[in-house]
Amino acid sequence: MARPETPVASCRVSLHALVSWLRLRRAQSGLSLAQMSQRTTMSKATLSRATSGHGIPALSVVRVFAQACGASPDEAERLWKQARYEERSPLGEATQLIHLDYVNTYADLHAHLLDMYHRDGSRPYRDLEQQAGGNG
Repeated sequence: MARPETPVASCRVSLHALVSWLRLRRAQSGLSLAQMSQRTTMSKATLSRATSGHGIPALSVVRVFAQACGASPDEAERLWKQARYEERSPLGEATQLIHLDYVNTYADLHAHLLDMYHRDGSRPYRDLEQQAGGNG
C-alpha cells in the first residue's frame, strides 16, 4: 500500500488547479506513480514533483502525465498555460490593454504580442520555432 500524498504546497490558484487536476486524474486511473513511470519516459520522482505544487512542471511532463492517466493532454496544457500566465503576471498589477482594433503604435502592438506570448505559457522561443516548422 502506497503512502498518502502530501497536501498541495501553498501556491497560486491556477497552479493549485493544475496540480489538483493531475492528482484527480491519477486517482481516477487507479495508477501508482511507479506504474505511470513504467508507461512513460518520466521517472517516478519527476511525476511526483509535477503534483507537488512547489513549481510549475514542464509542459512535456504535464502532457505525458495526462496521457498516462488517460486524460486529455490538451486540457492539461490549457491548465498549464493558465498557471504560467498567472506566474508571469505581476502581483496586484492589472494590465489594461486597448482593444486590438485600436492599436496604432508600436508600444500597443508590443504590449498585445507580449500578452499573447504570456497567455500561451511563455514557452521557450526554441519550442515556438519548432511548432512553427523550424523556419526561424
